[in-house]
Amino acid sequence: MKKIALVGSIGNDNIADLISDIKDKLKDKEKASIWWSYPIKHCKEDYEREKPFWFYFYQDGKLKARCKVVDFITHEGDDGIECPRNWEDFILDERWKGKKKLSERKNEIFKTWLLIDEIEKLNEYIPLKDLKSFCNRRITPVALKNGFLYIQDPILTSDALKKLVADFIKQSIEKDTLKTDKYKFFYRNLRIKVSFGQGNQSKVSWMAFLGKKQEVSKGIYPVLLFNRKDCLVLAFGISEEQEPEIKWNEKTTRRYPRIENSECKCNLRYIKEKYPNSFLKLCIKISNKKIAEENLNTLIQNLDEIIDEYLLIFSTNGIIEKNISLKQPIKSYNALKNKKTCIISNLKLENHQIASFYNALKTKGFVILAGLSGTGKTKIFEEFVRCFPKPKIYYIIDEIEEANIEISEEEINNLSEKKLSKIIKSFWDETEYFDKFDENLREKLLKKAVENLINVYFQGNKRKFQYFVKENKEDEMLKENTIENHIFISIRPDFKDSRSLLGYFNPITGKFHSTPLLKFILKAQKNYFDYFRNADPFFILFDEMNLARVEYYFADFLSVLESKRITETDIEKFIKDDIDDSRWKKNLGFSYPELEGFTSQSIKLHSEGFDIRDNEGNLIPEELFLPPNLYFIGTVNIDETTHIFSPKVLDRAFTIEFDVGCFDEYLDFLKSSSNGIENKSELTEDFKKDFTNDGNFASIDKEKVLEFLEKNKKYKDELEKINQILKPFNLHFGYRVFDEIIMFLYNCQNSLIPFENLDEAFDLALKMKVLPKFHGTRQKLKKPILRFLNFCEIKSPEELIKEGIPDLNSIDSDYKHTAHKLLEMLYKLQTQGFASFM
Repeated sequence: MKKIALVGSIGNDNIADLISDIKDKLKDKEKASIWWSYPIKHCKEDYEREKPFWFYFYQDGKLKARCKVVDFITHEGDDGIECPRNWEDFILDERWKGKKKLSERKNEIFKTWLLIDEIEKLNEYIPLKDLKSFCNRRITPVALKNGFLYIQDPILTSDALKKLVADFIKQSIEKDTLKTDKYKFFYRNLRIKVSFGQGNQSKVSWMAFLGKKQEVSKGIYPVLLFNRKDCLVLAFGISEEQEPEIKWNEKTTRRYPRIENSECKCNLRYIKEKYPNSFLKLCIKISNKKIAEENLNTLIQNLDEIIDEYLLIFSTNGIIEKNISLKQPIKSYNALKNKKTCIISNLKLENHQIASFYNALKTKGFVILAGLSGTGKTKIFEEFVRCFPKPKIYYIIDEIEEANIEISEEEINNLSEKKLSKIIKSFWDETEYFDKFDENLREKLLKKAVENLINVYFQGNKRKFQYFVKENKEDEMLKENTIENHIFISIRPDFKDSRSLLGYFNPITGKFHSTPLLKFILKAQKNYFDYFRNADPFFILFDEMNLARVEYYFADFLSVLESKRITETDIEKFIKDDIDDSRWKKNLGFSYPELEGFTSQSIKLHSEGFDIRDNEGNLIPEELFLPPNLYFIGTVNIDETTHIFSPKVLDRAFTIEFDVGCFDEYLDFLKSSSNGIENKSELTEDFKKDFTNDGNFASIDKEKVLEFLEKNKKYKDELEKINQILKPFNLHFGYRVFDEIIMFLYNCQNSLIPFENLDEAFDLALKMKVLPKFHGTRQKLKKPILRFLNFCEIKSPEELIKEGIPDLNSIDSDYKHTAHKLLEMLYKLQTQGFASFM
């Protein structure tokens, strides 16, 4: 087989049924012909020349099966093409004969026909992150939405593996880099993983062949161990850090010695020290920095023998069958894409941009979107807010009288329906205080409440409750209304302070001049009060945020958003210390049991000392406490009419860049993009639950930061190295940025819209949180940029920018997004003498 392949998405089709149908046809006719709704647009001559090649079936973020293509025809027009006459005997479905399309829908036009003679399901699903591009095409889920992926075949042949092993030996000896991207392949459906050390060169390098759910830290695996000089070992690998859940069979353990007890003609000292418990299969002496061809052939032959046994162990343990189960939950970007729902459907953006926006907002609640006009900054906001169910709040229809009463068992029995009505929020059934009541009394109170559709609201004393009395006999007193979950605020150059956003008291009219934003925030407050942890997220978009000075008009928000959120522990302390709650009652309408999640500090609206109402008669509080279900997004364009952000602002937000991609791909996207959201109701609740962190909303949880770092210490170490690099130039960062980056990574772990891996998330977090501080002249920035690029392992950066800023995909670094931005700033320094993040 050749080294190139194609990938096509099968959407929501049942892959097991598809494989079964194709196998039946192959059994009957030896070949099968199937169609695809995309043309082979790129490098067509290469695929013609390299036939046969493998075609991979993609679903839910991974390659799950492949078929061998012996021939194909393809056509780029929307009129479609018929299956060739000499292939009709092999056609998978008789209904396709003589047709060019099933309908006028884009995904039902026959643009490519494949003739195949073999199909197999993959024992190890292959994620997109492990694929390498062919003919310079992007490998993203968005690209799969509009066509094929053009890739190097990720599953190596024996000959290709020989070359990879030779490269591994050479790199091990030369010790010039720790990079392992070139080794991201599969061999016989096993994932190849290589290491030359973590941070520093190790004394032993290794190449492992991993089955499903097996890792070098916990599992068994065939492995090559090399002492970086002259001794290469092939072994039945066993993890040293944690005991594996499955074991090599007894025949192996009896036949082959453990490495610590083995003898070899070459030096095993360091290998014995690090991997004493693995079983030695073969030992090869390396000379002149390379392995002899004869020894290489012997090595691959023996490796295949270990893999035969390895796959047999997996099959016996049921691991392979278990891992190809089709019953997988919708928990990924690609699953959302296949559902044509929410944020995915109408956006021409890269996966990392969407994942950055989603997870940054989920972590911090304040995100700045920067970039050229027309690159999707506002569009992502418009699409994103549609992913959530419409918020609801309760409105009181009739005027009511508020009463605080002592409730006895007799009074509960005698409460009439006339004296009972619904109130805004149920609290008593969630609090420990209700447990203090006698069990029979609780049951009767609960029964009475349910019968009359009311909620009883506990005020603080053991038997003191608040309820609302309605004197008339109308049945309904509260009405549930659906409202918008977002607001669009256009920033004007004359905005000077928070009054431009929130309004002001007019002493002449005696009224408060309110604004749409203030009314929106008060609705978010009410929604949070009504539903607490099940409250809805409310989104505020500040368009053209830097047309006015952000430090002026947004200063109050910046301060309050960084203030402490009131926690359950704080509330317990308030109750214990009998803290005066009049301030909260006056401005929020309730006491401390409902304060959890609100900001501890407030924005001052007025200080008149008496009730102030707006022109519509709404009561305006003196102070505005912000609820946790508020999210802020700002769009930014940089030109001569705008103001530069200060580090104070950028330090308090996640800053995401939007750029223009390939126009050809954009046109393909326009042809196939959805006109609307389908199946929206299926995912909105899951989306809301994930985004709001199960009702905890955007917050920095120190315990979760510690929990993450206990398992992922390397990210703390990397941040420490970066801070030491930047400290001499006063560009280092503090604890807040550190916490936000780690919390961002924590949220990315099981996010509904994930990155390809945590390393990519870390790379983007550095770009969003560390680089915005870079702002100044060549004299100030050149040295720190060059040192940071050296950390990213970018060689000769000034040579790279001689002809302009290099393409992102051409950068060979574990931190390619960070490095790309640094190169852009270095280019600006060279050409303009000044550079900034935006």
